[in-house]
Amino acid sequence: MCLTAMSETAKNADPVSNDQANEGLVPVITLPQGYTVTRYLKEAVRKTGGCAHQYKKHNGNPPETPEVRGYLDFLDAFLPWLELEGETIMTPTIRAQTNIRNALNVLSNPAYKCPEDIAARAKRIFGRFEEDEWGAGRDENSGGDDAEATPISPTQPTTPTITTDYTYTLTRPPPPEHPIWGVKGIMHGFLNQPTPSRKINYVFDPRYAHEKRNCKVFGHNGLTPGDWWPYLKVALFHGAHGMSMAGISGSATEGTWSIVVSGNSKYEELDQDLGDTIWYSSDQSHENEDPLNIPSRSNMTKSLHTSHKSGKPVRVLRSSGKSYFAPTYGVRYDGLYTVVGVETRTNTKGGLFEQFKLERRADQDPLKELCLSSPTPQQLADFDRVKEGY
Repeated sequence: MCLTAMSETAKNADPVSNDQANEGLVPVITLPQGYTVTRYLKEAVRKTGGCAHQYKKHNGNPPETPEVRGYLDFLDAFLPWLELEGETIMTPTIRAQTNIRNALNVLSNPAYKCPEDIAARAKRIFGRFEEDEWGAGRDENSGGDDAEATPISPTQPTTPTITTDYTYTLTRPPPPEHPIWGVKGIMHGFLNQPTPSRKINYVFDPRYAHEKRNCKVFGHNGLTPGDWWPYLKVALFHGAHGMSMAGISGSATEGTWSIVVSGNSKYEELDQDLGDTIWYSSDQSHENEDPLNIPSRSNMTKSLHTSHKSGKPVRVLRSSGKSYFAPTYGVRYDGLYTVVGVETRTNTKGGLFEQFKLERRADQDPLKELCLSSPTPQQLADFDRVKEGY
């Protein structure tokens, strides 16, 4: 189902020429300025209910009014966005506050007679959230979007977009053969989306939702040490990590799937990256001023404790920065480590914090070789061209 979204101007234009102008554009969710994810999802639930009501009222065949067409266009953008972004934003609190669980149930309920493609996708998304327990075990403030926005230069071409009335834009996708943004490029799976503040957001391309790999897997997860991506968002798309705004991706009950060692971390005065050995600090470790008690353990810190007990491997990614082992640009996968210990230390404010010791596992290419070979000269050249757009 892909009816073309219409702005107020487009609604009054000739429908044939409007459809021709919008042909090939991809619907991409755009949160209105000042909107939180929770507020946006509440609005999405309202529109979802409106669509389901129309289909049930008309026995699965509602008239093609601007209202119905708008609902369908919105769902064409919203459901792929939720499928791509859901695991990074969903928490039990968001589920309860927005009623998104019921909305997905309604869309997939045969009694409402919604279009088969919409019902099937809603059912699939609902199943994934149920399996993930709607983010239970994840910190309520660990989701979000790092945006990785880039200022637009005066000479930089911008990607054509059309703003609609349904909190999404229609964005021109890159040519499939584009060397940077095409199917074989380093930005495959993403779109170049201008914003009102004259910055560029790199957003998931909903056409490739089926290619996004689940990060909730212990081990390499189909990756090879030395794999490199221009941004953390792209690493998420490939299943290397699960959180765009958190250095730890894991579950308090299952353990840690991956961590990101940042070359410019706020914990850099506490963390120690020795290459094959990493000392990784817990949340709030640099803020605590209590000399007698460690900070309350977040779910991500608990996940590291669980991995310490289980011995399961943790994927380690390094992002660019001042560290000797960090890549010059972007994010590199450096293989599997094991949490072998945890110690209580004191920060510069006199407060206690926990620090985890991770050791790199054997039978992997030496870390020094990865540092020398990844990113490649071609990848660096491609990285310089990302800001050019398409």
